[in-house]
Amino acid sequence: MFLMVFQMPCFYPVLPSVTQCYPVLPSFLLVQHLKGIPILPEQFGFEQAKFFSLLSEMAEQAINSGSPNNNPRVPSKNEIIEIYKALLD
Repeated sequence: MFLMVFQMPCFYPVLPSVTQCYPVLPSFLLVQHLKGIPILPEQFGFEQAKFFSLLSEMAEQAINSGSPNNNPRVPSKNEIIEIYKALLD
């Protein structure tokens, strides 16, 4: 299941790494749910069929942005498409 957690702030600013905030993630998601804050793609109006129809275009845009070049190994267009598909597994 894919959850929208990109907006999660780190609750403990004294910690040196955001990855140390991961243990609080389940509690944070529960609080979001109880307060009615959307956490699932469907709650944002996400349409899975439209997502899949735009995979090739999204991968092309990612390549054109230059961002994949910031990785140690630059992914191909097909690999980017597979990464996008994995978001919904």
